[in-house]
Amino acid sequence: MSSVVQSEILLSTMLNSVTEAAMALDPQYNVIFINDMAKEILGVDGDNVIGRSAYDVWPDAPDDVRFVEKTVRDKEEYYVKAMPYKWGKYNKYLDIRTSIIEHEAEFLGAAVFFMDVTDTISIQSELSDRIEELSATLIPLKNKVALLPIYWVPGQSGLKLERTLKQVTEKTVKSLIIDLSTVRDPDFEFIESLKKAKQALGLLGVEVLISGVRPELARKWVETETAYDDFKFINNVSTGLNTFID
Repeated sequence: MSSVVQSEILLSTMLNSVTEAAMALDPQYNVIFINDMAKEILGVDGDNVIGRSAYDVWPDAPDDVRFVEKTVRDKEEYYVKAMPYKWGKYNKYLDIRTSIIEHEAEFLGAAVFFMDVTDTISIQSELSDRIEELSATLIPLKNKVALLPIYWVPGQSGLKLERTLKQVTEKTVKSLIIDLSTVRDPDFEFIESLKKAKQALGLLGVEVLISGVRPELARKWVETETAYDDFKFINNVSTGLNTFID
């Protein structure tokens, strides 16, 4: 049995055992393997793909999605999460990783393994939008005092409080309690956005109290060296209500 045939058998055995979509190119960029999951995600017929150059099968694919071709060319492996795969008929997000294929020190090409995470990204986006909506929900109390509970999860971008600033103006709020008791594992962007929100509210003449700061938020705040002298902190919302309303 020739070494070429042995290599092809080894490659087929290896790639058929994976649970992801998989495709492989030889050193000339020809498709030498594609499994059923990859065919389904890419919407191709394997019989019309095997043996053809990836540049002929997908001539209009932009360079920024051609990671397996880059691996063949540069012999460098890649791992990309939630890569936008949006060109031509495709409108997906893919988690991808590429791998160099070698056998007995001979370079055989490269493989790409990928998963369609479009539905997951859509759910995360909807959740993020909902969290942002909740984070901008102002609760009027009395005496022009309002409460703003902040809902935030790791990975969410900084606070977007344009809606809150509009509500503050419309409801002529003069005192605002921002409650952070549900905030866990904050990042630098969150702390900076909170600082900017405080500054914007100050320009509107609104006095701000920050309640419910958890130990991890306090620690991260100090680590980021973000100034906190301009903030007024209280233990909980009840203390703020007593301060503003009583």
